[in-house]
Amino acid sequence: MELECEDNSGISRQDMIAIMCIIHSRETPAISKMCPQVISFYCRMCSCFGIQYHRLEDASEDDVCLMNVGLHP
Repeated sequence: MELECEDNSGISRQDMIAIMCIIHSRETPAISKMCPQVISFYCRMCSCFGIQYHRLEDASEDDVCLMNVGLHP
């Protein structure tokens, strides 16, 4: 079975959702434990929403509310 992947980074849809959930949690992850493709997608998502990737705790709930869009069936 072929996984859906994000074109630019090649990460799976499951990884994309996991990253959006991390951002929504407003808890900065250990970036050193992420693979380069995941780091790239994480930073791009934060950038798209004006969130500091190295300090998610500073993001307001409003900053991350759009992360919920499309996550639930």
